[in-house]
Amino acid sequence: MGNLLRRPCVDLHAGGVHEGHPAILRNAVEALHPGGQFVLTALNGLQKIRAATPEDVAEGRFDPSTLIENFTMELSTPEGIRPISVRERGYLPGQLAALLRDAGFTVEHLWGGTAGRWGRRPLELDEIELMIVSVRPR
Repeated sequence: MGNLLRRPCVDLHAGGVHEGHPAILRNAVEALHPGGQFVLTALNGLQKIRAATPEDVAEGRFDPSTLIENFTMELSTPEGIRPISVRERGYLPGQLAALLRDAGFTVEHLWGGTAGRWGRRPLELDEIELMIVSVRPR
């Protein structure tokens, strides 16, 4: 994976709606030379669906229609521990592939990963992240 680290990469982990993603991806296509590769990582929506419970949905912690998860985590600061609200959006592999194709990319690979366990292998359902390698057509 050493070569992948030298390619442009976008991380879509930030929660929220994705209306701006098509413009970002179109700009990425335009920034690359023909044949240039692009790596995109995002949270795996399949894992979020499998981890969610009916209670998570009922209490607003997970929205299955948007794949957005809301939770609180603790942040260590010089002033001490403080809670912060987190909003994360997961993506289905087909959603990301469609976003990339619509922007003008050709999708070459879809791989899975979890911190410390990235690899050029098929995505497993419970992996935290997915990675798509795409190319600007020549």
